[in-house]
Amino acid sequence: MINFFRKIRQKLLSENRLRKYLLYAIGEIVLVMIGILLALQVNNWNENRKYKNAQEVILRSIKQDLKADVTYLRNFLARVDSSYQLLKKQSEKVNRISYSKDSLINFLKNDINVFVPTFDGYNNNTYESMKASGKLDLLDNQIKAQLYDLSILQNTNQEEYQTLRDGYFDEIETLVASYPISVPFSFVKNTAQNDFVWQDVEKKDMMLKLNSWGTVKANFFRNIIRNFKPTQEKTEVILNSMKN
Repeated sequence: MINFFRKIRQKLLSENRLRKYLLYAIGEIVLVMIGILLALQVNNWNENRKYKNAQEVILRSIKQDLKADVTYLRNFLARVDSSYQLLKKQSEKVNRISYSKDSLINFLKNDINVFVPTFDGYNNNTYESMKASGKLDLLDNQIKAQLYDLSILQNTNQEEYQTLRDGYFDEIETLVASYPISVPFSFVKNTAQNDFVWQDVEKKDMMLKLNSWGTVKANFFRNIIRNFKPTQEKTEVILNSMKN
């Protein structure tokens, strides 16, 4: 093709047809420019296609993370609420006027539930990976702002959960230090040694320590529900907006 155009130029010059040569040269320049513009357009189209593909992969992964979080938070908060309702029922039981010392001992030995639901963390690997690799610009500003606010809430939730959990575990240690209640590992088993410990306990002391433990546990549940519920709701809002 290049040789073809070269021959045309040489022929026009040899025939001393300067005007036609200039017109031809201008036409050739226009063709070259059109070719460059088409190449740029194709390149831009390819880059936009790659950008859109990368964006779709990221958005799909984020939506999967959000969907998993919504499901997990619903189940987690349901377990917390169920445990909270059980605690309130146990409180009503213990506060009956006829609840004797032996009944209180039996409650501490057999009925008390010292466990709390475990929070395993959020499914935010996609967002955190994008933030670490500087790829957040693949997201539009609205979604990016929503995910940033959600990330703040998630980090706050995890810190609050750890603080509340540590405080509650301290209360369990205090209770276990006074009474050989059932925990995952009890050095003093349900044997004669265990019976010996329960012989000299006082009802007043049991009630005070039980009240302290129950209050801390109830506070744990209330704070978890109050702090995690807005995160669940915000996660659902973002997920729905991304679906639309």
